[in-house]
Amino acid sequence: MRTHDGRILGNLGLWDQHLAIKWVHDNIEAFGGDRHLVTLFGQSAGAASVSLQALYPGNRGLFKRVIAESGTALAYWSVNTEQDTDIQKFISMIGCDGNAINVYSCLRALPAKQLQISKTSNDVTKILHPVVDGDFLADAPHNIVFGNDSKSSESRDFFASLDNMTGVNSYEAASYIFGVWSNILDITDFNNFSLSRETFTKTAVTYALQNLFGIKNNATVDVLRKLLSFAYIDSEHNGDLEVNTKALIDFTNDFTFFYPAILS
Repeated sequence: MRTHDGRILGNLGLWDQHLAIKWVHDNIEAFGGDRHLVTLFGQSAGAASVSLQALYPGNRGLFKRVIAESGTALAYWSVNTEQDTDIQKFISMIGCDGNAINVYSCLRALPAKQLQISKTSNDVTKILHPVVDGDFLADAPHNIVFGNDSKSSESRDFFASLDNMTGVNSYEAASYIFGVWSNILDITDFNNFSLSRETFTKTAVTYALQNLFGIKNNATVDVLRKLLSFAYIDSEHNGDLEVNTKALIDFTNDFTFFYPAILS
């Protein structure tokens, strides 16, 4: 996260990780390790983190391999690429006035519990993600890996120099039924949860296309949701509520974890 005025810088969590990696590199031999064979491993958000570390050329020489399980820097949720990353709303929500003379003192004085936000506050939590700051991240991860801009060439070269392994799990997105889709689909009874094809197509798929992929043209959304409904739900079983629920899990798996892993 960061503020437009630069008072609060972005990617502080990634900078902390970088310092931890440097400490390991400098001290691992005292524990019987080899500083030239350090491997970073992360799962879910941790997987995105180690992938982002692999895009920061300041880590050159500090590790050799990266294992990212169920997440990569190329996942849509790993980085906030939007220009509007001001955290005024967050600062106000947790009780600090963004216009205060020393907002830093206010934030530092708060207990950790008060700094936490509910997962339902999607409009706020998104701005707490890593950002393209031109420092730690020279550009959006996708542009670094697949682009040819000179400003990100050093990051791209460093990424290419590393050994990378990426993994996913078949039902990784099952937890999203509870953590994400419960609010969007208004799920209250998880013990008896089932999904109709209409809800999958008109609500879940439409939400993903418009809010996660940023497709705003209604005609395009209409065509894509029909194609996705056909692709994920067997026409012979389209009345089976369990099949429809599995379709939601598979659909979420693919765009959240599988596709980014394949890109990586």
